[in-house]
Amino acid sequence: PTAVVRRRAPWPWVLLLVAVVVAGWALYRYWPARPGSTPQSHGNVALVLPVVVTPSEGENDWVRLGAMDYLASRLRRSGLKVLPSDQAMHLSAQVGDSKPITAGGLQKLQSISAAHWIVAPEALHDRHGWRMRLNLHQAGRQPQVIEARGATALTAAAAVSDSWIRRLGLGSKAREATPSPMVERVQQIDAELLAGQIANGRRLIEGAPAKERDEPALRVREGQIEYRAGRIDEAAAIFQKVLDGQHA
Repeated sequence: PTAVVRRRAPWPWVLLLVAVVVAGWALYRYWPARPGSTPQSHGNVALVLPVVVTPSEGENDWVRLGAMDYLASRLRRSGLKVLPSDQAMHLSAQVGDSKPITAGGLQKLQSISAAHWIVAPEALHDRHGWRMRLNLHQAGRQPQVIEARGATALTAAAAVSDSWIRRLGLGSKAREATPSPMVERVQQIDAELLAGQIANGRRLIEGAPAKERDEPALRVREGQIEYRAGRIDEAAAIFQKVLDGQHA
């Protein structure tokens, strides 16, 4: 009888190739300078650190990384070059990010990141809502502070980032909409993924309202969770369905 050769779908190799290319680009673009060198800061490159949250327990835990990633994404879409959030976590861990940044920590971050702006956010939750503060450290300049309030952590983050964008002269771009509950859920999931808490991210997706489960943003996160869990074929199938839906 004629032998039948069964070929596996090429998805695992495609995903692996994509991951290698992205990792190589990130290393080339963001790897810290070698010891003994003096990196030059770039005027439109910013490093957004994890948010110092008060109070920092319970349901507010996600704000530390979720709001950081949201701020970085919003600033990036305005035209700034913002270092990736996982790189920001790695850098901030080297100087201790559990408290407001010190002068020595600031100098170290500017040295190893070559970022022109070091953004150290703080968030305070009280009975009036949220107050988000950006402590802006610019190379060779005095620190600046910008504050804004909002009903939620992300609305406060949106307001304070828009304020800074206008000061930088980037306010001519179309302003983004106020973050919706769906955006907040996505940022909560992203915060869990950044922290490596795959099970928590999965629970957030499973707890989403039925009408949101098929939203591309949630489906992509679901695929990311399956990929990190080693379920490559399941992740590929989810990503393919998202692509098919976008081209429908």
